[in-house]
Amino acid sequence: DFGKLMDPIADKFLILAAFLAFVRMHVVENWMVILILGREIIVTSLRIFALNKGKVLAAERGGKHKTVSQMVAIFTILGFIIFKESLDKRSQWSQPIEIWWKCGIDILMLLTVGLTLISGFSYLWNNWKLIHE
Repeated sequence: DFGKLMDPIADKFLILAAFLAFVRMHVVENWMVILILGREIIVTSLRIFALNKGKVLAAERGGKHKTVSQMVAIFTILGFIIFKESLDKRSQWSQPIEIWWKCGIDILMLLTVGLTLISGFSYLWNNWKLIHE
């Protein structure tokens, strides 16, 4: 039961730390990370609420897909940063390359935010009875 609660929380901290760093680096839009953070706060609060009632809410399939999409986004963004740094050192980085990469990152993040919100709504929907008890 402890692992069911703490494993997702540890994942959330690592993922949110990466996204917050990307916001500071101006690679990811802050509103995207705010939505992700909001979903994580709500779902974690629901888990703690359930725990206080003696129930343990395990991660759902949608949440696992959300986590995978977030990790793919993080690794893609890290790849972009490494790629940019390596080309910058050789003066081969250009504005058109950056525009294409930024567009790709934005699309990937939109998909990630979408999955994050869908999984959050699904989690709330599936645990609605617990909320109203």
